[in-house]
Amino acid sequence: MCGVIGINSIDYIDPNIIKKLLEQTRIRGLHATGVSFIYNGRIFSEIVPAPSTDFRVLDFKIKNFIAHCRYSTSDLQYNQPIFNENFSIVHNGVIDQSDPSGWAKKYNMNFRTRNDSEIILNSWEKNQHPLLLDGSMASIILNLTNKSINFFRNEQRPLYYTQNETTTIIASTFDILKRSGLTNIIKTKPCVDYMLKDNKITENIIRESLEDLQ
Repeated sequence: MCGVIGINSIDYIDPNIIKKLLEQTRIRGLHATGVSFIYNGRIFSEIVPAPSTDFRVLDFKIKNFIAHCRYSTSDLQYNQPIFNENFSIVHNGVIDQSDPSGWAKKYNMNFRTRNDSEIILNSWEKNQHPLLLDGSMASIILNLTNKSINFFRNEQRPLYYTQNETTTIIASTFDILKRSGLTNIIKTKPCVDYMLKDNKITENIIRESLEDLQ
């Protein structure tokens, strides 16, 4: 039951809204808090083994931000975000609970961690959409190349967003956004990729949804 957050804005993001969102997402995971953002042409990430209320929010001038509050179902190594030079990902769900030593052969990928969320990152980098994977997911991906955010979920995890003239904010649940003082909250459609750049959203259906069939 982890919590994920994403923000894309055409203006610099108010640190107070980041702080509010982290505080309200705390209920989804107390074991670790991590963030990624684009600054000076790079992805910067910080991860601490503590609840989000203990996380110090710095006043950087940023327009793209993602965060993760972790409820650990295994060990406390390899907390999120999972990232490389070009992408950073936060994920709520489970992709593969098998022995990580077999993932490289199973997925034909190289792994730096034992966190199964890295399967999503590697799939994205290979232009294989993660929504085609088995497992449960609500994910947000930060893209350095075009300074955009992609967010999506399948039928097994929630994900919501709200948007005004300048900013789009994404969170795991309706209540997180509501308790942060936000309105006009929208539930994302399952199995749809939402590409968010300069506060404009483009939707792309990746596969048919079981929710739609029901």
